[in-house]
Amino acid sequence: NKHPKFSMEKVEGAIYAWIDVEKCFDENIRDSKEFCEYVLEKANIAIVPGSAFGTYGEGYVRIALLGDNLEDSMRKIMELF
Repeated sequence: NKHPKFSMEKVEGAIYAWIDVEKCFDENIRDSKEFCEYVLEKANIAIVPGSAFGTYGEGYVRIALLGDNLEDSMRKIMELF
């Protein structure tokens, strides 16, 4: 599914994807850490802020591509925004 505020890039051979969430930032969600905290609080989905991987990761979050619930998790995240 596409969303105007997200772009997702799967890393070849990896079990995770990077999601550009910078367009979701506003006065309440100012960085990737706050984005992850918001998603955890509202949708009960744990994702990793890109800032955990260094300054170049800011503006992105990382989500695991494992399990049957990936599509459901992404749908719930998109519905928040």
